[in-house]
Formats: sequence, C-alpha cells, structure tokens
Amino acid sequence: MTDKLLIILRGPACSGKSTLARTLNAAVVASADDLFQPTPTDPYQFDLTRLQEAHDMCMATVEGAMVDQKSPIVVDNTNVKKRAMRHYIQMAKNFGYTVEFREPDWSPLLKKDGKWNTDFLIEQSKLRALASGKVVEPHVIVSQCEKWENLDDPKKPAPGGNVFFTSDSHFGHRRICEYSNRPFTDLEKHDNVLIHNWNSLIMPQDTVYFLGDLCFQGSQYAERIIPRLQGHIFSSKGTTIRPLSPTERSLSGGGRCWR
Repeated sequence: MTDKLLIILRGPACSGKSTLARTLNAAVVASADDLFQPTPTDPYQFDLTRLQEAHDMCMATVEGAMVDQKSPIVVDNTNVKKRAMRHYIQMAKNFGYTVEFREPDWSPLLKKDGKWNTDFLIEQSKLRALASGKVVEPHVIVSQCEKWENLDDPKKPAPGGNVFFTSDSHFGHRRICEYSNRPFTDLEKHDNVLIHNWNSLIMPQDTVYFLGDLCFQGSQYAERIIPRLQGHIFSSKGTTIRPLSPTERSLSGGGRCWR
C-alpha cells in the first residue's frame, strides 16, 4: 500500500458511500455534508445556498490533512461528474498522494445493466429517512443517476473542462534546445520540466488539441511520455509525421493521432 493515499468515493445519494468510508480505516474522512451535519447525532439540515461553502470546507479539510501528511484520506461526496474531482486530483499531485476511486458495491441491486438502479436507491432513501431522519428527494437521486459519468468512458472532451491548443513540445529531441534556445543541456531534465509545466496548467478533465511535433523519438519513447501528461489529448499531424502506435492512440484520445 502506498504511503500517502487519497480515496475518492463516488456514488449517488443513498448508495452507501458513508458506510463504505467507515470501513476504510481512514485518517480523515471529508464530506460536504459535514457542514449540514457536523456530528452523527446532529439533525441533518441541508441548505442549498451554502452548498459551495460546504464543498470549499471539504476541500480545505483535505488540503489540511495533506499538509499534515495524513493517510489515507477519504473524500465522501457523490462526485457524479468528473469535474467535481478535479481539485482533489490536483491537490493529490501537488502533495504526492496516489488517488484511488471507489464505489459502493454492497448489493448487486445497486446497479442494473451497468447503470445505477434508481428504484433501489429511492427505496434505500426511504429506509434511511425512517432510521435517521435524513431525507433525499427522489428527483435528486434520479438526476444524479442521469448525469453520472463513468471513469472508464472513452476519452473525450470532458464537460466543464477547459480547452487548450498547443504544439512543438519536442519531447526526446536532443537538438531542440540548440534550435529553439531552450535552457537545457540534459534531455531528461528538459522533458521533466515540460511535463511539470504541462501538469501545472492542464487539469485531468481538460481537453488538449496537440497540433504537431509532440515527440521526436520513436513510439516507445512517446508511450512513456503520454501517460504522464494530464488531460484528454487529441493530436494532429505536424512536420514530424509518423503514425502513433495503437497504444499511443488509445492513450491520447482514440482519434487519428500523429506526432
């Protein structure tokens, strides 16, 4: 197990995320619901006007735990959309945490034909309301299920992400520093700085259209670089034209990809 771990829970309301969180031996469990129910014995008092405040508080809790190097840290929110997780993923990168995604799987009835079973979740919400007084309206559950984004969907421009256009990184090109006056004498340092700068700007669900000359060396070299770059990457032909391997195509968006 990694020394520093961030576990991001995902699932619609009443799917059992909080129950799952209690089984993970977490050093810290952070949830936006903590604002509306500070302790398990307090009544749950949801206030839509304070929802952003609740998520800001949750992110602050996670960041504070990372500063203190606590592990594992669990984020217990619905995280229906990929964009809801972007700040946690970026914080994990900044503080050197590995990220794992977990969904409740305590019952085979949670999903039907690969999708969340709204009827079963609504029944669970009724049972929870009787037990704890926490009420989740059926339309909320239905909406969350309809908007759900699977992590294993084919790479595509992510909803809510930014779109970037760039070119001419020339990973693995020993002479590019001389040609373009780049301040490096070591190729590995050149590539590492480019990757760091890329990931400092590009978030995981951003879309990047790369317009040519991604990598100068062969496809095996590119296959080592591409997985280290954040974002959904779509490449086009540049002046250094050579088709990417099937592995590179799958990593960089699945379209016609060239370097």
